[in-house]
Amino acid sequence: MAESFRATHHFLTSLLISAAITITTLKSVHTTATNTEFVKSSCTVTTYPRLCVASLSTHASLIQTSPKLMAHAALNITLASAKATSVMMVRLSSSSQLKPREVSAMRDCVEELGDTLDELRKSIGEMGQLIGSSYEVYMSDIQTWVSAALTDENTCTDGFEGDDMNGKVKVFVRERILVIAHLTSNALALINHFASIHVCADLVRGAKDKRLRTKGPVRMPTKVLKITTRKAPCGEGTNTWDRFELRVHKRVIDLFSSPDVVKQITSITIEPGVEVEVTIADS
Repeated sequence: MAESFRATHHFLTSLLISAAITITTLKSVHTTATNTEFVKSSCTVTTYPRLCVASLSTHASLIQTSPKLMAHAALNITLASAKATSVMMVRLSSSSQLKPREVSAMRDCVEELGDTLDELRKSIGEMGQLIGSSYEVYMSDIQTWVSAALTDENTCTDGFEGDDMNGKVKVFVRERILVIAHLTSNALALINHFASIHVCADLVRGAKDKRLRTKGPVRMPTKVLKITTRKAPCGEGTNTWDRFELRVHKRVIDLFSSPDVVKQITSITIEPGVEVEVTIADS
């Protein structure tokens, strides 16, 4: 009888352990799939989405579903690639097979990459400071530095223009610099996307905190809203618009925020569920 009880107890214990392991494994698989899908969907905002997915998908478990960690990882990957290319070009510039013109272009490019590395390092450092009232200052610095890094990379390839350059050397250098430039472009897009989410999230929180006030008669579905934002960008470039949502009276209202740095959005008449362009006040 005792042996039968022990056998039954052992069987049930094993069954419970097996079930626990199975559940844990399924959760892990689901989490991994969610993280990977987040990377893929986030990469759609970049100019080179395939490169974005290829370079960041292996870091999905670290990124999880955080836009900030996504941008941070993109910067680190870009920095690592720029470092490796810089080391390679320093070695290549000392080759006796290169013409003086090629050596000069190579050294100029190494100098530009040095500036790129410095700007990327400063950007990565500032990413850790994106908290509190200094958020806008740090974010502006990051966007400026990454943009400057992209300019430096493009300047590097300019030095290899001309028919007097060895074709193989030109192609070799350009291919590697192009990869760095594309990684930098993607990182900048992810940074700008994170910045827009931050600002727009503030607007959503503002709506929930009832900081938005209505003017005129309260008649749905049309209302006149005055929305005031912090002085921060919401979007990327000069001709693009990023969408954000405000929930007012439990209805989703889609708005388009200007990519320019603005102080406030003027009063507008909107209809729930209708996309409208918001007029931006200059002051």
